Amino acid sequence: MTEEEIRSKYKKLHNKLSESYYAGNSGLTKEEFDTQHGKIWNDMGAELLEGGLIPTPGPDLEDRIALLEARVKEILGVSS
Repeated sequence: MTEEEIRSKYKKLHNKLSESYYAGNSGLTKEEFDTQHGKIWNDMGAELLEGGLIPTPGPDLEDRIALLEARVKEILGVSS
């Protein structure tokens, strides 16, 4: 599938879930709706990653996170 086809598939699932929930026809609680809503977008991201259609977070991101964590510890006076 192309990126556009994958995004379209999950957009349709999102719209169907939202329309049903907000019309009161889904029988879902707010928490259940939120969980399913998040799952739709997580599944889309996973499919795009598996298909090589979006980049995976690389070491660059991990390095920036480590630098930020070190800076926060420094500001808070916490030793490593």
